[in-house]
Amino acid sequence: MIRINIRNIEEIVDWYLESVLPIVKNRKVTYSPGDDFENNICNDLNSISFCSDVISLSVDELQLRYDWVRIYKQSIDFCVFSKELYNIMSQIKGCGMRSKRSSLMREYFIRYNNPLIQDLLEQHIKNIKNNDDRINKLTSTKKSLEKFVTIVKKRIDNLNNIIIQKFNYDSVLGDSEIRGLLVNKLGIKVCPYCNRQYINSVTYEKMYKYLGDIDHILPKSKYALFQLSFYNMIPVCKVCNQLFKKDKMLHLLNPYFEGFDDDAYLKINYSSVRELIGLEEPNDFLWEINEMRALKHKIDCCEEEGLFFLDKFSKIKNSINLFKLNEVYKTNAIEFQRILRLKYINESQLYRKQIDDILGNGSNSILNNFDERLVYGVSFDDNYFQDEILSKAIYDIVVRN
Repeated sequence: MIRINIRNIEEIVDWYLESVLPIVKNRKVTYSPGDDFENNICNDLNSISFCSDVISLSVDELQLRYDWVRIYKQSIDFCVFSKELYNIMSQIKGCGMRSKRSSLMREYFIRYNNPLIQDLLEQHIKNIKNNDDRINKLTSTKKSLEKFVTIVKKRIDNLNNIIIQKFNYDSVLGDSEIRGLLVNKLGIKVCPYCNRQYINSVTYEKMYKYLGDIDHILPKSKYALFQLSFYNMIPVCKVCNQLFKKDKMLHLLNPYFEGFDDDAYLKINYSSVRELIGLEEPNDFLWEINEMRALKHKIDCCEEEGLFFLDKFSKIKNSINLFKLNEVYKTNAIEFQRILRLKYINESQLYRKQIDDILGNGSNSILNNFDERLVYGVSFDDNYFQDEILSKAIYDIVVRN
């Protein structure tokens, strides 16, 4: 996954806001008066300034600005990531299994607990007054927690039914010209999830149409509030979105803010000299975490974050697995062979001597300041990885291997 660099992103956000806000603000939210939390949501949904923020700010900024948005997202996270919890629990076997699983569920609950979830817990378990005892009761068995997750999900579904009256991607953007114009203005040429598929917008019938997909990093089917949030939508290829990601929930990097950078790279394990110098296709190459950087990060983050804390390196692993990067990159072996051959030729003394013979004394400055695009076809500046197919992998092969 590559971090994208949009040089005029503030202008694009302003244009997007001006295009979408007039549509959204005219949508009235109707509801029956509920509790204070629900009433607060509905009041904000009918506020132009709030709608403007939802459209133009990142999810993290929204959570800092509006406390109920943080509670809303946290409550959805509690539901959707419970499957990940159950998967971890299933791997706990042997002596003390029940106690260990219960402790794990308790840690999970405490991480996501908030006023909304706490209120539902108190309604769910009324016969126990002490909150610690109430939590212990809830997390004593998987069945008990599953039942409560269903209760929270039902509450969230009710909230989403209200929110979708205002923020509805399909009816506001869908196949509209705004969607095509947005992709065209962003100018992202290569899928940021895989960096191996071109994505384009085309003009026909005097309208911009996008041939790739726009992915919602937080799936719109679960996080209705962020359906039209600029920083939750990213142009990607259909393979990554429709075949691999779909509406699956994993903690992933947001390409607007993070990419693999030097924290992960394509590593080639050579089985012969012929592979090393590009005379044969390499067979053994994988995306790997930069362990030294991961270790430094772990040392820097000295505070204990618990089992369910997910740092950048965990998100990188999720991206590698979700988008099947190790598998799909196998189809590019012949391209990597060509790069290895070019690398061998470019770095060989004979090649440099031949250039010396042709150019004379001026060759050293040319060799030391060459444009990598002329040799390898891509720039090694990560600001341009979004424009050039396989650029991150080619950079890794030349510089990191």
